[in-house]
Amino acid sequence: MVHSAAAASVIQALELGDYQTAIAHCHDWLTSEPGAVSAYWYLGVAALLDGNETLAQSAWLEGLMLAEDGSAATAKSELIQLLKITAAEQAKQQNYSLAWVLYRYLQEFNPEDLEAVLHMAQMEALQHYLWTDRQGTEAAIALLQKQQPMPVTSDLLVQTLQLLLQDDPLAEETLAFATACTDFALQHLKIAELQMVLHQTAVKVRCDENQPLMAVKYGELCLRLDPDSLPTVNLMASLYQGINDYSQALTMARQADRLSHSRLDQIFTKHLLLLTLMGSGSHWAEVELLFSQLQNLIKDFCAAPPTPISRHELVFLPSLGFLFPHFRDYPQTDRPLMNQLGQICCQSLTQQESDRQQRYQATWKTSCREPDRPLKIGYLSSCFRTHPVGFLARGLLQHHDCHQFQPHLYFVSYKSKVFDPIQHWYESQGFPVFKAAKDGLEIAEQIHRDGIDILIDLDSITIQTEILALKPAPIQATWLGFDAAGCPAVDYFIADPYVLPEQAQAYYGEKIWRLPQTYLAIDGLEVGLPTLRREDLGIPADAPVYFSSQRGNKRNPHLIRLQMQILKAVPGSYFLIKGQSDQAAVQEVFLQMAEAEGISVDRLKFPPLVNTCEEHRANLRIANIILDTYPYNGATTTLEALWMEVPVVTLVGQQFSARNSYTFLSNAGVTEGIAWSDAEYVEWGVRLGQDQALRDRISLKLKAAKQRAPLWDARKFTREMETAYQSMWKTYLDTLLP
Repeated sequence: MVHSAAAASVIQALELGDYQTAIAHCHDWLTSEPGAVSAYWYLGVAALLDGNETLAQSAWLEGLMLAEDGSAATAKSELIQLLKITAAEQAKQQNYSLAWVLYRYLQEFNPEDLEAVLHMAQMEALQHYLWTDRQGTEAAIALLQKQQPMPVTSDLLVQTLQLLLQDDPLAEETLAFATACTDFALQHLKIAELQMVLHQTAVKVRCDENQPLMAVKYGELCLRLDPDSLPTVNLMASLYQGINDYSQALTMARQADRLSHSRLDQIFTKHLLLLTLMGSGSHWAEVELLFSQLQNLIKDFCAAPPTPISRHELVFLPSLGFLFPHFRDYPQTDRPLMNQLGQICCQSLTQQESDRQQRYQATWKTSCREPDRPLKIGYLSSCFRTHPVGFLARGLLQHHDCHQFQPHLYFVSYKSKVFDPIQHWYESQGFPVFKAAKDGLEIAEQIHRDGIDILIDLDSITIQTEILALKPAPIQATWLGFDAAGCPAVDYFIADPYVLPEQAQAYYGEKIWRLPQTYLAIDGLEVGLPTLRREDLGIPADAPVYFSSQRGNKRNPHLIRLQMQILKAVPGSYFLIKGQSDQAAVQEVFLQMAEAEGISVDRLKFPPLVNTCEEHRANLRIANIILDTYPYNGATTTLEALWMEVPVVTLVGQQFSARNSYTFLSNAGVTEGIAWSDAEYVEWGVRLGQDQALRDRISLKLKAAKQRAPLWDARKFTREMETAYQSMWKTYLDTLLP
């Protein structure tokens, strides 16, 4: 574009943001050079920037009419170039609404301009659709769906998608745009970064926003780009489980197992396949064979770990411990193996971040020079939301003595797009809250900056292991969510006299800190309105009803046979089975075992899942007896039953996961229903089914326990936890004495 002296004065005024002067100079330009088409282009831009869109439109229209036929295309091209430059400058200055208008005119002048509508979509996302609709996004989708080659860079396409995803990954328009980008990339433009963006989005939508179906849709786009990508296939196996599509989950898990080649990949994929098989609630013969293979692979790995191990792989190593207690109750064998995995993980992570860890340790002694200050207690979890851990940790936080203790909350995942009432509860308590990205180093750095004295990990075997390995706090402990991770950087595992046997210290690396009565207490649980009645299921009002509500990975053929023996010994009784799993497969397993015991299949009922935990608890009123699982007991499900005053039959084992119901029953003042062998489990189940008076007495006990039992006294429990914190701190200070 050739500029005259008159044009130069216009451009100078525009650059200074003096739009009225620019307009005046445009009129001077037209006076000195009548018919100068470029003057109309600048007059329209200046008017638009000054807020006079009517003048802008008339100026451009007059310019287009004045352009001679032979030069019309060139003149229009000049206008388009000017609009692009001006729009980009406005966007750079964060004047997103003005930039959007300029890009809209670009699209009007050239409806096939994909770059213009992509920039429109960006402006829409950057201003969160406050002043515009999704016109740019919709236009971009329409152009991409034409499946025609278009001049656009992969960087612009991915950048636009990222902005839309940052603003709202749950919007249907965002998903539609991601789909259109995927289709376009498969046809015309190979975009390596697109797969990574979609993969990260699927993880974020599932883990942070807890929207499993939407996560699957993003994951499926990622899979289309590379059907043989091992990370993507692994992800899809997990995502399909999240929507209870176990058929697809198993297909993906088997494919991942075939795609794995390195020793670590084989361990991770076999672990995933096992979790999927067990989660479905069936395939038990294959599960036993695969478990043996996995165990041998882990032993070989621990004997000679490869080097180097990537940070991503190290973070997932401790998660291998999740499967063992679901499969068997051998803590004397399995805990040392988990300790080895934890040690390999922590040692490798600290080697990679040795400078950071040394920097953390160098500052610890400084915090000890203020003996009278409150202790800073950090609580680290991905479950400060609608989740069992989220429900159960509230009592401790609610009753903290904030004169002596300063709680800090570290959200490993945070729902930013969907309201979660439990997450809101934690946020509203007035404690410092860090809403973290899924980056362990970032979280560890914040914990260190906050000067946390005692860090409590509520989840045990997730990303937290990376954080704990770096030791951002001088004292670290595991509590509540799962068994200990075996990480050498964790000092304590918080337990009680019941949840671990006396000899347990022999196979734990962490020091077991036993609270005097219970490792957990709550003040109660919210209960909604019931939505299920006996008549809905065809169950007589006076029939004994057994109930089991667990995920498929907590069930196994041995325990189901014991439950069938109970049912057979109590004629006229019914058994309700509910839980997340492959519903058809679980029903088939239970019905086959019932038929093998000569039990009418009509006595087995499979009620549907409900929408909320409160609704589930209310529906427990139709049950007379809860049959617990083994070797992985119920935890929240047992607490729910006891709060609803329903007797529980539990089989006590040796490992933490096999003793939760034992400690909860004991701390509710109830010994009835606690079994120490298969025979006792069946015996208690039969007695409670046959003896209504016994059931009534237990229910009355449970009702009275709400007023005085340790299990339901979160205030007293909090004082005991605080005493433990003070003792831990004193022990630490003693180690610093010369």
